[in-house]
Amino acid sequence: MGRRLFHLFGTSLFPLLSLFISREVLLWAVMGTTAGFLLFEGARLVLPGVNRWFFSSFGALLRGEEVGRPTGASYVLISTLIVFLIFDKGIAAISLLFLAIGDPMAGLVGGTLGRIRFFGKSLGGSMAAFLACLGIGFPIANALGIHLPVVLAGALSASVVEFLPLPVNDNLTMPILSVTAMFLVGLLF
Repeated sequence: MGRRLFHLFGTSLFPLLSLFISREVLLWAVMGTTAGFLLFEGARLVLPGVNRWFFSSFGALLRGEEVGRPTGASYVLISTLIVFLIFDKGIAAISLLFLAIGDPMAGLVGGTLGRIRFFGKSLGGSMAAFLACLGIGFPIANALGIHLPVVLAGALSASVVEFLPLPVNDNLTMPILSVTAMFLVGLLF
């Protein structure tokens, strides 16, 4: 549960911050945080003592397989940087909130109620992710003047990405593919 809460709050930080600060200040903050964390990840992966300290301090928030590879936080920061660099702040923030809320919701529901499974993933978990994405996306889109079909396309694509066993970490793919879907549907309005 601690990992899911950390994922929720950590991933929500920049999207929520984006609602209150300029795009320029946001980009500098995201770039600085991403660069700093990736430098630390690099050091952690080549210096065993740093890696041991990191896992002894933050092991409850990490997966065992992250001992020898980048953590999910690295992928979150990289996707955050990409979506805010390329896309409108509003849909970028929504795509990251899809990840922050939809991904842990899929794990929570899928782990407890997910009886129907494909690709090792729970259909119920993915449906919960979709509903969570809609639940966070619609109010924000309404407040920002973003058309609801745009959010629907993003929520659907985020849920499909969460469900599929893609070889790339979903902390990277969910925001990028959902914001791309929202951008493309937004061209129709």
